[in-house]
Amino acid sequence: MAPYSLKRTVQLYRTLMAQLEAQINKLTQRRRQAELRAYVVVDSDLEAEQSPYHTEANSLLLASIEKQLEITKIKVDRVTEVLCILQEFSKDSQQPPPTQLSYDSFEEWVTRNKVLQSLNESLYEIEELKYALLKRRKILKDHFVSKIPSKEALVQNIGSLLSKLDNAASYVPQSTLSRYLDNLLLPHEEGSTIESQQVSSYVEECHQVTDSLQSPDDNHGKVVGVHPQRYHEVVEILSNFILQKEIETQQDESLTQEEVFLAIERAIMPQIKQKVIKSIESPVEDQWLYQQCIRYADITLDQLSVAKRLQSDELVPFAQAIACLQSSFFATNPTTKVLSVLSAAKALYICLQQMGQATNLDADSFLDIWIYVVIKAGLQDLVTVLAFMSEYSNPQLCYNEIEAGDVAAKNRISLC
Repeated sequence: MAPYSLKRTVQLYRTLMAQLEAQINKLTQRRRQAELRAYVVVDSDLEAEQSPYHTEANSLLLASIEKQLEITKIKVDRVTEVLCILQEFSKDSQQPPPTQLSYDSFEEWVTRNKVLQSLNESLYEIEELKYALLKRRKILKDHFVSKIPSKEALVQNIGSLLSKLDNAASYVPQSTLSRYLDNLLLPHEEGSTIESQQVSSYVEECHQVTDSLQSPDDNHGKVVGVHPQRYHEVVEILSNFILQKEIETQQDESLTQEEVFLAIERAIMPQIKQKVIKSIESPVEDQWLYQQCIRYADITLDQLSVAKRLQSDELVPFAQAIACLQSSFFATNPTTKVLSVLSAAKALYICLQQMGQATNLDADSFLDIWIYVVIKAGLQDLVTVLAFMSEYSNPQLCYNEIEAGDVAAKNRISLC
């Protein structure tokens, strides 16, 4: 290693040391806040009923903070040790330091360190306990709080609704973040992370469990394998674990829930997809629906009673929407399939907007045109694909831009 490289390495390690010390200060402050919350007095009956859950949640939070402090302090000790060695090497510019002391080797050291692996496994177990507690708390809350009644009046302007899907339909993960997440979730030569170990463990579970155990009514109500509830449980716990680490380590680019979900989906779904499809496929219904699409392949907008003002004068009406919908066939994972469907809905709305007909477009008229687009797309295995998307895609991604409580709007989007 050249003297300049040595100097640069020392600078990088000093910057890392400052970041780790900032993390310790932040974690120490969070621990103090959690300790104070343990003495909060509850007022209402609901809060009193939930008090044991708040106490347990706070205890889990404290345990998590303690583990994170241990991890950070071990990293500080390693950086301190490396800096001392590098300072000795800097006195003799003729003698290059060992390659294992380079800055790029630090993450490899972290991955291979047995103590850090054990602490990360404990952190993941705490995240599992937090998820289980959250589910119990939700059941209790639903018992005390009545559900908000849905709106009686249907939303008439579907244009404003579709315009809110712009962020979801055009979402593309950043390549830098994608690589960062793939390194976390996929095994590589440098060693397995706790995240990649959890992915491998779940994939192994899916392939080992028998089909009879994948029903929610079997195994004493505990779902396992590729059952959607189990899949989302694994994804949510792993997602929360990654995001919590992101908050504490203060990465340069903040991750979002959507990016993490897509990365986990990329890591897991290709390895279990055949088993997933086998568990949800509806070959009879798929064949029947496909035959109907073939039967009505030459249907026109007039035959669907679409108003003349809403009929495109393109050579192939609404060709862009049809093409976007057909692209869902090539999408491998459920969430990317949903994004293809949303992009088709968006393309249809844009076309109507360009025709000057997007204003005051009612839901029934939009649905008639959407049926036309679906028939013309001629998708195969449509029932199975719809089940695949609805059961395994990110449940938040489609609704992030939709107003909470708008049940009628959500029902229309579910037609996608």
